Amino acid sequence: MKPSVQNRVQSLALTAAFSCTLLVSPWSNWDPINLIKVLSIASFGFAIAFIIFQSLIQNKFEGIQLSDILFMAFICFLIPPIIFSGAPLTQQFWGVMGRNTGALTYLSLAFIAWGVSRTNLIYLEKKAINVLLIAGLFSIMYGYLQYFKRDPIGWSSKFVFGTLGNVNFFAAFLALVNIAVIALTFGPDGKSSGKRIRSEEHTSELQSRVDISY
Repeated sequence: MKPSVQNRVQSLALTAAFSCTLLVSPWSNWDPINLIKVLSIASFGFAIAFIIFQSLIQNKFEGIQLSDILFMAFICFLIPPIIFSGAPLTQQFWGVMGRNTGALTYLSLAFIAWGVSRTNLIYLEKKAINVLLIAGLFSIMYGYLQYFKRDPIGWSSKFVFGTLGNVNFFAAFLALVNIAVIALTFGPDGKSSGKRIRSEEHTSELQSRVDISY
């Protein structure tokens, strides 16, 4: 793909990751966590799929790599379970309530991964870390609001789960943020280590509060 197209795909993938982490919709439906995240992933995933297929058609399917074949095979393998599993079609498509890991989610994630695999991953790495840190900052601030009972959203659960709806998911996400902060602080290119160490302390503290609240 052309560099401009690669940048577009990377921007869509990073925006999908950022929005999926932070978006909630407590005032619009019965499932305030999962549905809005699936909508975000599906929107960006199918947008990336459109770009991929447009690029392949324009290039007359020249330069197809092994990764392209594997992703297309994976997408094709999603179809037989929908047909032969015997579960309701809506459940196969959306997934069970509270999870929503059905065919739509897997297909969208496959499109995002496929698009990213066709870009220059060296330039994506720094962008991805920045997105992770920014999303982590917002999650930490919101987590503190929940811990100190200042959450403007009246969740039925009083645990500290951030915008991920589950304390285990939230703790795992904070662990990823913590790893990124540690790597940036003590890595060969680490700068402003004092600020990053304080950020790491905040992340670790909130992670311990998540465990305590649970």
